[in-house]
Formats: sequence, structure tokens, C-alpha cells
Amino acid sequence: ESFDRLWGFLLIEEVGVPGMLNDVVVFTGLYVISQLGGIAIIRLVELRTALGRERSVTTALLLLNGTIVLAMLAFGLAPVFGVALAAYWVTVWARNAEEPFFTAWVNRGLDPATRATVLSTVGQANAIGQIAGGPAFGLIAQLATVRAAIAAAALVLLPALPLYARERRRADGEVSEG
Repeated sequence: ESFDRLWGFLLIEEVGVPGMLNDVVVFTGLYVISQLGGIAIIRLVELRTALGRERSVTTALLLLNGTIVLAMLAFGLAPVFGVALAAYWVTVWARNAEEPFFTAWVNRGLDPATRATVLSTVGQANAIGQIAGGPAFGLIAQLATVRAAIAAAALVLLPALPLYARERRRADGEVSEG
């Protein structure tokens, strides 16, 4: 949430858009390349992932989330426009690719009678995180810098990585047992 709200400010006010570029043209280009790149990355990850194997999907989620953390940190700390631009795109592309894989991963093996409840709970947890995190990261931006808020938001995602790694090891155990 904080990345979505603060990236434009950081790019314009703290990193700076090169003087010869019009802000409207820059943002239009960012959105177009974000969408096209997102489609390409989703397809690439899909081709490289055995969707029927839990270990493969969990590995994709681990790599995508690790990429999101690193790219958000790079964006938050970017010293120049080119670095910020590359980090922004990698962040957006990885986030776009992560969402459908996460949804498929959550849906695996769910009893149809509980599927709606589980998906609703996941959505509510996301909303609670946004409601709680948004003001907290806004406060960090106010008291420190927008860069610090984006870096902090990246670090908050770190606990997901060992959880995916544990799930991947569990999937390995199921493969070797079967």
C-alpha cells in the first residue's frame, strides 16, 4: 500500500525526473511499460513454473517476493532516475506476477465448501494490513523521509520469505515420501 501511495512522490520530489522529460509523458510511459512488462513477466514465470507441483509454485512465490523486497529497497534508496526507474519496474512486474500465483497457491486443495471463506479471510487480512500499515508508513514518511517509508515497507515483507521457504521444504518432504 505504501509503495502505491508514495512511489510517485519519491520519483518526482526526491529522485527527480530529468528536466527534458514532461511528467505526464513519464507517467504515461511508466504505466504502459509496467502493464506490458507485467504481462511478459507473468507469462515467463508461468512457463518456468510447473503449476501442478506445489514445490515449483512455492519456489516461484519465494523468488517473486524476494525480488519485490530487493526491488522496493533499491527503489527507496535509488540515487538517480535511471536506477529508480529500473527498480520501480521490477517491483511492479514482480508484484503483478506474484498475485495470480499466490491466488492459485491459496486455492490448492481447498474444499469447495470452505473456499469462499478462505479467500475472504485472505482478502480481509490484506485489507487490515493496508489499513494498519498505510498510516504507519505515512508517519515514517512524515517523520523521516519517503525513502525510509518505502524501505520500511519492503522490510515488512521479509517475514514471508522464511514462510515460503518452510512451505517449499514441506513440499520437498511430500515429494520424497511419495
